[in-house]
Amino acid sequence: MLKRTIELVKNKIKWTRKGWHTPNYMHSIRVYKLLKKYWYSSEVQLAGLLHDMIEDAWFTKEALLSLWYSENVVKLVCLSSHDTNNPDKFWRREDMIKWLISADNTDARAIKLADISDNLTECHFMQKDKLERFLFKKAPIFVYYGNKYFWWTEFYTNFLERYYRQIKLYINYNL
Repeated sequence: MLKRTIELVKNKIKWTRKGWHTPNYMHSIRVYKLLKKYWYSSEVQLAGLLHDMIEDAWFTKEALLSLWYSENVVKLVCLSSHDTNNPDKFWRREDMIKWLISADNTDARAIKLADISDNLTECHFMQKDKLERFLFKKAPIFVYYGNKYFWWTEFYTNFLERYYRQIKLYINYNL
């Protein structure tokens, strides 16, 4: 199932990320590897690998279910994805965060934490306005909720180190 999922992600998530020359699908693979590193279940790892299929490959919940992914894997993917039917990017993100909080699902939160953590590795390639939104609006939400749900873990500590390193770089570069 893992090999098949990696091939699916490689074939369906195209282009490059945030001005960097890395193929877009590599982000999904790194999210999977982060979840594996911190001993999340194989279902959580698969969901992490698939987490951008709805947003970047325009898959639906039904399409993922038709590929024989478990209900739990698909649920985790949906909880950690924006609603692509909402054209307003700000409200899509807000809605996803509300779902994540109200679902009370630690695994879905871990997927999103891995997603944001990996995004921190390449955020310096973003345009300044996107970088500022990411560093000062989006990521701080996960600083707060990560502290609430993951404060005792190495996973969260490493996330914070990445986050504060990027804040420091931003400040040093923009002063």
